[in-house]
Amino acid sequence: MLGMGSMIDVVQPLTGGWEAVVSWPADRPVQGGPSQLLVRYAGSVRHETDCDGGPGCDCPRDAGEPVGGISSSVLRAVDLRAANRDARAAQPDTNDQRDYGIRLADIAPMIAADGITDTVLVLVAVYYAVLIENGQERPVARVAEALGRKEVTIRSWLSNARKKGLFTGAPGKAGGRLTEAGLVVLRAYSRPGEDVS
Repeated sequence: MLGMGSMIDVVQPLTGGWEAVVSWPADRPVQGGPSQLLVRYAGSVRHETDCDGGPGCDCPRDAGEPVGGISSSVLRAVDLRAANRDARAAQPDTNDQRDYGIRLADIAPMIAADGITDTVLVLVAVYYAVLIENGQERPVARVAEALGRKEVTIRSWLSNARKKGLFTGAPGKAGGRLTEAGLVVLRAYSRPGEDVS
């Protein structure tokens, strides 16, 4: 599924001989919608008598031109959620935020000792971002559960991390990445010798 030109390409067969090629840059974690979407005619399929035309169909295709153009029903058939899931599965293992030495067990004692510091905000933001990168549903709820806090508290901490310029993203939208300032805080927290670039 890794495409040429450092892209992760997911090909989805659509109705009427059309297919979608949904692509994400391979040099960063797959997160959110694709950066490219191509819908092209792949040819009509001549189904063998014992074929139901399901996902495993490998019946021969007739080359040629489509009858008509791309319709709205063809476009609606593109499943971006499934493509995102397939792209994440195809993504090579990279040095992502899981390698930054984050220890959730450290957060509660840090809060007890020093309150909600920039380090706490960054660690919570990284944990949240990793959950999203791994396709976890309800990432705020997962962070809250892991830390024994309420969801509203975690949302507030993520909002504060964004307001302080430590984490990107829009309030109410899933996702985000550490800013350069957030990486500085994370580097100060990480163990010596860990690469957090």
